[in-house]
Amino acid sequence: MHKSTSGAGEREGHSSGKSRRKPPWLVLSLGFGGLLVFILAAATGTFLVLKGVRQEETTTRHAFLGRLSTLDQIRAGIYLSGTYVRDLLDCWSSAAPAVAVYVASGISVTPGRSCFPFRAVR
Repeated sequence: MHKSTSGAGEREGHSSGKSRRKPPWLVLSLGFGGLLVFILAAATGTFLVLKGVRQEETTTRHAFLGRLSTLDQIRAGIYLSGTYVRDLLDCWSSAAPAVAVYVASGISVTPGRSCFPFRAVR
């Protein structure tokens, strides 16, 4: 008779310990576990990069606010000096002859409606 190689003969060879198939639950759990490890590693890397971007943005924002404050002070100074010049020209135009005489003599003068006080010239 002819012996068949399929069936019971394979099972006997398989159970002898040559190459054993791993249970499907073990393979699935290792696969999903590895996938979860990769996802956690990617998330950790993303958070580290995000932390660096936040620090860089904070540094840039502080530098911007410092420059903005400096520019605001310059603008305020320009506005104030423009106000002084306007008031001075207004005073000189309304009381030019009298102010010229008093300033030339060193007397303090507060002409007309202006709020710009003249001090003694030295």
